[in-house]
Amino acid sequence: MKLTPLFRLTFVYHPKNQKEAAECVLALSRAFAPVSKDPAVSNLDTPPDVWDRVEVKSITSQAAWNELDAGEGLTRKTLYVVLVTEQLVDDPGMTLVLDSIATRINESAKTGGGYGLLAYSLSTIALKKLPPVFKGRQVKNIESLGEDRIIAHKLGLIALHRARLLLGENEKSETLKLFISHAKHDGVFFARALENCIKDIPELDAWYDAQNLGSGDDWFTEIREAAGSCVFVALRTNAYELRSVCLDEFMTAYSNGMPIVVVDALMQPVSAPSSVPFASVPNVRIDDGNTYRVLTAALREHLRLLLMRSVAGECAPVGSCPRVWLRLPTLAATKLAFAFPSLPESRLWLVPKAQTRQEEFSALRDWLAQNSPPVALEYVESLR
Repeated sequence: MKLTPLFRLTFVYHPKNQKEAAECVLALSRAFAPVSKDPAVSNLDTPPDVWDRVEVKSITSQAAWNELDAGEGLTRKTLYVVLVTEQLVDDPGMTLVLDSIATRINESAKTGGGYGLLAYSLSTIALKKLPPVFKGRQVKNIESLGEDRIIAHKLGLIALHRARLLLGENEKSETLKLFISHAKHDGVFFARALENCIKDIPELDAWYDAQNLGSGDDWFTEIREAAGSCVFVALRTNAYELRSVCLDEFMTAYSNGMPIVVVDALMQPVSAPSSVPFASVPNVRIDDGNTYRVLTAALREHLRLLLMRSVAGECAPVGSCPRVWLRLPTLAATKLAFAFPSLPESRLWLVPKAQTRQEEFSALRDWLAQNSPPVALEYVESLR
């Protein structure tokens, strides 16, 4: 049985603008797609992924809209991305589609519903013919995203950001903390480049770049307080594992179940074994210098956490406040969670794909059952 989508991105454009929209369609699909599987093992049984409950649809006709609209009410959250052109606003059928979107956005603004709008224009003339709600949402010219080759990348990032706001606990907050952990010896230039990349993305100006590491501030407390709303980006250079402050930061984030992305910036072709669990979190390489790929991975990891919280909301008992872990917590992380009473009390912990580590899962569940307060540990997938 097909599960109800947790989130849907609907990209609306006119079929005569297929050439202009092609790169955007590809970028949006990649931004929200499940992680690609190795074709060599794609026929093996794998646990379901929360990304399987995200849909990306392209609408280029009224008929396609009507077909999609039949099941629209079942989707939890929907982001409409519209490419505004003269062909779009002059087509009677597509005008009805725009009016339908405008109605939903207006209702969402009044009721706090789950609809969002992101629109860019290829024509200043077309802007005058849009429904009023579009004009109130600041439809920008597509050139505002920069050079042609990076427009699609930026659009994908902004769409991920808007999805995060729709799925987040506080839709009015546009701040996502980005903690950049790096060794100053050989990672400072990379950190600065990433910071500049963030500043170059419209709508992401409010991101917080915590890169003044080792300044004497209480980063341990800050990371704990940011758990669940902060993405930890580790720049794994040659010196990273030699710096105790970097390792402390990584393990604190890891122990708190924070979204983590590792940027593999190692220079040597062969690396020695590491005691740090880098392989258990997404790793990104940017041999071509595309720092946007790092931001995409970071936003996706935070969005994955929000999607799993939505799954938990479907399954958890009414009134409960389950804690979602992005990965199976270690025993040390579990003990650490109990050591901080300031964290919200939760009697139910959910982790994804834990059945792939059955022995460790069972051991942790047994430990939790023997200690007070008792916590029920479950797979996310087992509660569907």
